[in-house]
Amino acid sequence: MSNNRLTPESSEVLKFSEPDSRRFAYRIFRGATASPDPHRLLREIVAQQVDIAIVRSPVGHASAMQPLAALGLSPIHADTLVYYRAAVSDHRARTARNHDLTISEATGVDLEGLQQVAALAFAGYISHYSANPLLDAAKSSAGYIEWASGYLTHPEPGKITWVARRGQQVVGFVCCMVDRDAGSCEIVLNAVHPDHAGGGVYTDLVRHAMTQCSNSGIKKIEISTQIWNHAVQKVWAREGFALHRAYDTYHINALLHAGETLVEREFVLTRGNNAGEVVAISDAMQAFGEPLASATGLSVTVLSPLQGGAPYLARVRLLTDATDMPMLVATMHDAAGDLKLLCYANTTSQESV
Repeated sequence: MSNNRLTPESSEVLKFSEPDSRRFAYRIFRGATASPDPHRLLREIVAQQVDIAIVRSPVGHASAMQPLAALGLSPIHADTLVYYRAAVSDHRARTARNHDLTISEATGVDLEGLQQVAALAFAGYISHYSANPLLDAAKSSAGYIEWASGYLTHPEPGKITWVARRGQQVVGFVCCMVDRDAGSCEIVLNAVHPDHAGGGVYTDLVRHAMTQCSNSGIKKIEISTQIWNHAVQKVWAREGFALHRAYDTYHINALLHAGETLVEREFVLTRGNNAGEVVAISDAMQAFGEPLASATGLSVTVLSPLQGGAPYLARVRLLTDATDMPMLVATMHDAAGDLKLLCYANTTSQESV
């Protein structure tokens, strides 16, 4: 249900996601890569002060993501996205299951009905956002409403939406992106009103999209969903789709920007420490002051050696996750602004120091 074009290995993997960042109030970046490089991802996360990185890669690369844990950034496997494809160049239109439905291209007058269907159909939907404890599930559901609405409120070449009506009521929709040069169409989002689910409305919408694509010279059509969503995959198989590819989605909660600053002070270390040491380092911890002294569950990573006698800037920020659980993020930068040490910790206090 989203664009997963793989980034060329010479380009930056992570790109700022304005919709996600605005919705969840974190600095969120997204990217897709054919071969995850944890060290490259770490460099981009640090350089961009990323709070949450959302990374997709073809299935089978889970082991390539694990070294991030040793660097202090444990990846969350958030979901697996499966893509199905069907050839429609020789598609034969199939009879609709519901003869009382009217399916037509959506216009502005359908916006409210489309939003109502999206709000009901995606309430509590389990997506990759659901796996991240930092993210509010209600805001995730709202994202689907915004996504569907954008196909009508922000039209672009290739965007097309069909709605199914029963009488005057919109009971379902499919949002598509057509690439006529490539002869392809992707069904990027679709939903049926819960009161009308189970009666073939969804099947009729898929059949309509396939017929319209075939009639306009499109050769192939794709659609995707989370791997657990078996019901729609059964429909696709019946309608001639076959599994084509799959992606794993990972969330990396770096938290390098968000939160309330509790401590910000310059200091000079008396001696250095080894790079990559994932233990509490007494000299560095003293620079962070009381918030870290009383914290628990500390995870400390030295990204590069700390030099004795050199000046550093220590910061401690307080954040809360979607369940209001407080946490601390402490960072240490050198005089050039490069991140040298990263620490995550639990705290029972939400009060500023």
